[in-house]
Amino acid sequence: MSTIPIIPFLGALGSGEWEVGSGKWEVGNFMSFSILSSLDRQSAKMNRITDLGGFPIMHALSIPTWMVHISSVIEWVVAIGLVWQLGEVTGDRRWWPLAWGMLPAFVSALCACTWHFFDNPPALDWLVTVQAATTVLGNCTLCAAAWWIYRGTLKES
Repeated sequence: MSTIPIIPFLGALGSGEWEVGSGKWEVGNFMSFSILSSLDRQSAKMNRITDLGGFPIMHALSIPTWMVHISSVIEWVVAIGLVWQLGEVTGDRRWWPLAWGMLPAFVSALCACTWHFFDNPPALDWLVTVQAATTVLGNCTLCAAAWWIYRGTLKES
């Protein structure tokens, strides 16, 4: 069964079955998020990007989930650039370690997108390990960078 996240207010319409295209869809609430569950595998395939040259790609996630993954990568790039520019514009180099500290989180997001792009094959399971390691490293480097900025503000006051 395929589950596709949808707009949160849809659950307010009530639960039950709806006819959409050739398949039946059930609307309900799960942990305060509305979900749309396909009861028909064929209609669920319509929500996925099709095969390219017989090689299946990007079937592991729904389009809304892909949007979240891709926007996450874009957000990391933008955030890194903005924090770096903040350091340059203000002349306060304390912000630069924060930009460097965001890089492992960016790498983690790239690993997730790459693994899902190729439909989560067992041959690329090492990407999951790299993603986990870079997430932990990123959390530590962001913590250290935040401490560095905090420490610098204490010296000023």
